[in-house]
Amino acid sequence: MDIKAVGNVQASIQTNAQSAEVTAKEVQKNVASQNNELQKQQQAAQKPSVEDINNAMKDIQEKLNSLNGELKITTDDDTGIQVIKIVERHTDKLIRQIPSEAVLKIARYLDEIAGLLYNEKV
Repeated sequence: MDIKAVGNVQASIQTNAQSAEVTAKEVQKNVASQNNELQKQQQAAQKPSVEDINNAMKDIQEKLNSLNGELKITTDDDTGIQVIKIVERHTDKLIRQIPSEAVLKIARYLDEIAGLLYNEKV
């Protein structure tokens, strides 16, 4: 076998290894960049601003006005859970409540049980 041919093969292998290393580094940079962008998007999606919430509430209220409905947001006294109610404007009849009264009743019951268990442990 020719020595020059062996040298050419070694040089070719080194060049391929170097280009593979450069390509791997570029891929790592791209992946890191994409991960950072994805994290930023997830954080933005998870934390709506006060302005976003107010705009959404205005949109909902406008739609409810056309249906003679009203949006009421309150806090349940026993559990501290936020309750959203849609009521008929003129009769105050409940159209929809989130969470439902059944869910609030379960939450009250669970709080009561947790209180009993805590008192027994002390």
